[in-house]
Amino acid sequence: MGDHTDKQREAYQMMQAEREKAARDKAGQSNADAEKLVSGHWGGSGDKSGAPVPAVTEEALAHNMSIAGQADIRIKDIKGQAATEVLHVNAGRPLREAIDFLAVHRIGLSLVIDANGALAGVLSERDVIRAIAEHGADALKLPIDAFMMVDVYTCSSNDRVADIAAVMSARHFRHVPIVDDGYLMGMVSASDIVKYLGTRRQG
Repeated sequence: MGDHTDKQREAYQMMQAEREKAARDKAGQSNADAEKLVSGHWGGSGDKSGAPVPAVTEEALAHNMSIAGQADIRIKDIKGQAATEVLHVNAGRPLREAIDFLAVHRIGLSLVIDANGALAGVLSERDVIRAIAEHGADALKLPIDAFMMVDVYTCSSNDRVADIAAVMSARHFRHVPIVDDGYLMGMVSASDIVKYLGTRRQG
């Protein structure tokens, strides 16, 4: 039991060291593009500016959408992140590269994309710590695929915003990947929905 705890502590310290090194390397540079992917257990609670994202509840969203007369708006109507803007790592690459990627961009989770451009899964700091705790330093040479989560909640471009917002509220998500026919099309966030509704009401 003690050896397992020591390995977990070592894994945590390694992640902290990577973060500190990345922070030093990036000193003086803007972090505006380091988009947080998900809040809560996926990390991140603000938009690109670092400002807090307004809470999106099913009740508040339904009220706002009713006022705006947009109860049937779809995800494709919301201006989210395009696929080319979403931070990701490539499936099949060694775990060490993923650790460096998370540290450099100062994020707690990254999408994993396969060679065909399809969403393969997600890799979080928790997955990294578990990998090192179980395999030690050898984990760094193993492929990302061995440790990533493959059960990822996604939406499609044609899904109703009200439905997706309800799931985001219930499961404490702030960002949801947009996947059509298995391929990553982009990302929609709670702040994207709030901004859209605010624009419609002002219009």
